[in-house]
Amino acid sequence: MNHETDMDVVVANLTRFDSCQNGALVGCSEKEISEVARTGNGPLPAAYVCFLRRMGKHAGGFYRGTDFFYPQVLKLNSWGRELLQCCGTKLQLRNSDFVFSMHQGYQFLFFSLTSGDDPPVFQYLEGASHFSQIFSSFSRFLIDTSLQRWRRDGNKG
Repeated sequence: MNHETDMDVVVANLTRFDSCQNGALVGCSEKEISEVARTGNGPLPAAYVCFLRRMGKHAGGFYRGTDFFYPQVLKLNSWGRELLQCCGTKLQLRNSDFVFSMHQGYQFLFFSLTSGDDPPVFQYLEGASHFSQIFSSFSRFLIDTSLQRWRRDGNKG
């Protein structure tokens, strides 16, 4: 699978509406990507690194209101663990799990650093008794959510 091509699709979906045009997509530097990698316990998946390079700091209105971008992503592993503890659940993140998104402090998304270059995406919702796999891969997550954004906000017919 070509992760650059997948990111091209995501960028095309996002740039179809005004909030992602004119430099709204800002990627991370190699130094910042290394900093993100140090927050996990293993190398980052290639698909996620590709995302960080293309839009890891900002992507217009995409995921506005959600902790998803650098530098907030540096704190998400600990925030995810704190949420699980506060909820009193028996669920635990493994050392190989990497939280890459948290929304309003009640849900987060993560993948395993040991599940290949384009790992499945899992979700935890406050109060849930289990983690749910919501996408077969990180690339699929980005493609589908960017397409949903375009259909909702940018498709003027």
